[in-house]
Amino acid sequence: MPIPVLRARVAVVGLALAATMSLASVADAKTIPAELRVVDSDGTDLAEQTQYTAKEGIKIKTDPGTKCFIGGAGGSGDKVTVPGPTAFSLLADAGETTRDVRPLSVTDEFPFGLGLCGVGDAVATTDGFWYLKADHTAAQVGGDQLKVKPGLDVLWYLIEDASQPPPDELVMTTPNVKAGVDAFEVQVFSYTDAGKKKPAKGAEVTGAKEPTDAKGVTLVEVGDSDLIELTATREGAIPSNDETVCTVKAAKCPPGYAETIAGTGGDDEIETGKSAETVLAGGGDDRIDGSGGAAPDLVKCGGGDDKVTGYDKSGDTRFAGCEKVR
Repeated sequence: MPIPVLRARVAVVGLALAATMSLASVADAKTIPAELRVVDSDGTDLAEQTQYTAKEGIKIKTDPGTKCFIGGAGGSGDKVTVPGPTAFSLLADAGETTRDVRPLSVTDEFPFGLGLCGVGDAVATTDGFWYLKADHTAAQVGGDQLKVKPGLDVLWYLIEDASQPPPDELVMTTPNVKAGVDAFEVQVFSYTDAGKKKPAKGAEVTGAKEPTDAKGVTLVEVGDSDLIELTATREGAIPSNDETVCTVKAAKCPPGYAETIAGTGGDDEIETGKSAETVLAGGGDDRIDGSGGAAPDLVKCGGGDDKVTGYDKSGDTRFAGCEKVR
């Protein structure tokens, strides 16, 4: 593998989609949100959430035992400061609330920046690497150089064989399903390494009897379940995002079923969206604003002195460990 390619792929680290904050609030906040997805080589999702990350970065300890790159000698074992908000700080902050992405195995042996070797139990060998896409296009810089900005989407995927071309990425969209329907359509797209988008023909979707057609569309039957968990797969491609669809009236759907928002170990200003979201605030003195919500959430405040506003106390949102709720 030529050295320039290795350097580009050692990058392999995250980006960001700022979800629900206004531009003014993002500018004032200490942390900002990004859409984070981390996938093991077997297709297992290690993380899929709106993740906040610190603007000033975060300290992590490098791993002297890791040997994941060609000629790799392992990290120094020292603590290093990861600049923020970047792909690496995004991943490190995710470990505050998401068990499957910790510990991180990181090396500082290269002069051009930090290298990501392992995320939890998913560890790259000398033959593989962590592949990064930003807005569905392969990133060209290292994770400690890749700035997290509102509006970006991040995918990390563990590739076992670096000699093979990166696989296409599948992305699935689902409709707002009305209660009482017998079936509904979903659509799946594929994105190349260069970010070229096209309908994903032949993808298998959970609960669908037929693969997707030439337009990437298939029909999912509702059955007896109130909640349907959907994923699209196709041989040789990165599995799609997970989607959970509630098939009964909104009032009967469980709080927080649709999406996850995760905070950092510091102070976050978290704003929820219209979906039924699970908020994992993490440590720090957090401020959680639920005024933009249209569905019941599940709010887990964590450590620190947390204040929650914008929720109707008579509503169905559930709270755990929150000092102030009004």
